[in-house]
Amino acid sequence: MAISEQDAGAPDALERLGLRVAACLDPDEVGRIAVLGLVAEFGAAFARLWLVGPGDLCDECTMASTCENREQCLHLAASEGISRNVDGAYRRVPFSNLKIGEIASRRESHWTNAVLQDPRVAHKEWAREHAQRSFAGYALVVDGELLGVLASFGKERLPAETFRRLGVFAQLVAIALRNARLFQQP
Repeated sequence: MAISEQDAGAPDALERLGLRVAACLDPDEVGRIAVLGLVAEFGAAFARLWLVGPGDLCDECTMASTCENREQCLHLAASEGISRNVDGAYRRVPFSNLKIGEIASRRESHWTNAVLQDPRVAHKEWAREHAQRSFAGYALVVDGELLGVLASFGKERLPAETFRRLGVFAQLVAIALRNARLFQQP
């Protein structure tokens, strides 16, 4: 059940979600919990997680012609909200492509409350159709290693304090991913 806009910034919503992510020892489950929680508990309209992986689908990737590095790219690992599909056009995103790849290559977060005016949002028609107003994306970095990108769209304005708090949550996701991977190593 989604929480109301008034309660969306309540300290316990992200804290509860962060604790669930931190307790998980399966990397795939960390991603599912994160994106589902952002939609179901925090009120995001759409949330996705991409993880760094090998350049394995270059021959069929729709962005191959603009890819500078065919050794690694971002793999869509989890999606919730408007679409749960992880096999669509954005299943692989090269570094520096679109807003997701730019977040990864710069290792910086990105936030806007004007999705339709943001030049990094490639599909304005999709954003208009689904009444998307805000976007927040975070590079998942632990000890200098880029693990992926966590991103969400919303129908409501995203206050600066909420963007900051989501950044703390994204860091918890990054740490949980690294810990889960370490736990699964023989």
